Amino acid sequence: YLQRTVEAQKEANERAHRAQVDAINAQIKAAQDGIAKTQKLASALNSTLDRMKAPGMAGADRLAAQSQIATALAIAKAGGMLPDADALSGALNAVSSPAEGLFASFEDYQADFYATALQISELASLTDAELTVEQRQLEVLQDALKASEVAYEAEQARLDSIVAAAQAELDRLDGIRQVNEAGFAAVVAAVEAFNSASRAAGGAGNV
Repeated sequence: YLQRTVEAQKEANERAHRAQVDAINAQIKAAQDGIAKTQKLASALNSTLDRMKAPGMAGADRLAAQSQIATALAIAKAGGMLPDADALSGALNAVSSPAEGLFASFEDYQADFYATALQISELASLTDAELTVEQRQLEVLQDALKASEVAYEAEQARLDSIVAAAQAELDRLDGIRQVNEAGFAAVVAAVEAFNSASRAAGGAGNV
């Protein structure tokens, strides 16, 4: 009965452990997907900064791209979600294209260039910070998964030790029983031998 009870508990522990592991693995996958998404955005932002050497694109497209970047930065600075890299890639490509011809003077172009570069730099910094947070969250989830495995193994080992201890006690008691039975059998045999000898000698022959 004890072994069946312990086995049932171990099976329940395994089901609970599997459910916990599946839940943590789902969180880890979500964290990894989030990191990949943030890394993609960080790569797009930082590569744009590297490419921003610029002449030539339509002024309206450049203004629209700058507006999209400024909006994404404002949302991120307010604690909102970072933009999707694919959604922002067109704007980043637009502002990294040459645009000197759109300005009356090189000074005007420089001012616009550095203002846009500053916004992208700020957005890149926020993205890098978010990536660090996501990576730390992933590490916490991975540590939780390891701790869950250790706790599960320890509990299963504890239940196994209960069965082993109970079996050892049963074996000990069985050994005592066998000794007692052997002793009793020896006493019975001695009594029978005495009775037989007594009857042979003409006595009553009964003990």
